[in-house]
Amino acid sequence: GTGKTSLSKALAHKMSIRLAHLCKNAVMIEIHSHSLFSKWFSESGKLVARLFKHIFELVEDPETLVCVLIDEVESLTSARTNAMNGSEPGDAVRVVNSMLTNLDNLKVTH
Repeated sequence: GTGKTSLSKALAHKMSIRLAHLCKNAVMIEIHSHSLFSKWFSESGKLVARLFKHIFELVEDPETLVCVLIDEVESLTSARTNAMNGSEPGDAVRVVNSMLTNLDNLKVTH
């Protein structure tokens, strides 16, 4: 409601323009947090793995600027909090942990 997503998209667009001399391509990947959770047990972790496999493939190209926007990220943190309180299934914890681990790996890799 405050325009965080719109601001993030505008910033990514501005970065792609400013860095055009370094990066021929620019890609923005928008992750909707609710789409990472599946009703099927252990399927959520596979969704996260497929998503980050695609992101890592894009990042491999040094001429591509990759911006990742995680929309409604607060739903991930609430899922983790609820899981710690025992009110959320264990699969939610795995999704959040997988997201955090992959984001850390993405940061370290590039």
